Amino acid sequence: MKITLCFATAAAAIAPAVKATEYRNEIKFMEGHTKRSHVISPLPHTYLAEDDIPDNWNWDDINGKSYLTKMLNQHIPHYCGSCWAHATISALQDRIKIARKGEGHDINLSIQYLLNCGAGIAGSCHGGWHTGVYQLIQEKGFIPYDT
Repeated sequence: MKITLCFATAAAAIAPAVKATEYRNEIKFMEGHTKRSHVISPLPHTYLAEDDIPDNWNWDDINGKSYLTKMLNQHIPHYCGSCWAHATISALQDRIKIARKGEGHDINLSIQYLLNCGAGIAGSCHGGWHTGVYQLIQEKGFIPYDT
């Protein structure tokens, strides 16, 4: 099954020298991508009262400490349809930092590894899906650092 979303307008605005039709499939399931995520834990609205939710929350400033890792940009030096990989790796790195309570060095995982070695499961520069990244990591047992 393949999901296709048209990002032709955004692609044309970001990289006008590139034909927009070259980047029409940024979000798609690859043939080897067989595992889909689904929520099996209770959803927050089932166990939190509205009064228990803070008015403001910013992972970049929890008592003066940031729990976020570096910002990533897929469009430098040129446009690439790997937003799915950048977003997934950024979220995973942040989750690791949050779990470690912001201690230690930031973990920078390799997006390039996903694009080079995960094309059949996770995706490529022409599209992919976040659950394919998690499936690839689970099947391979690792994802290398970006060093």
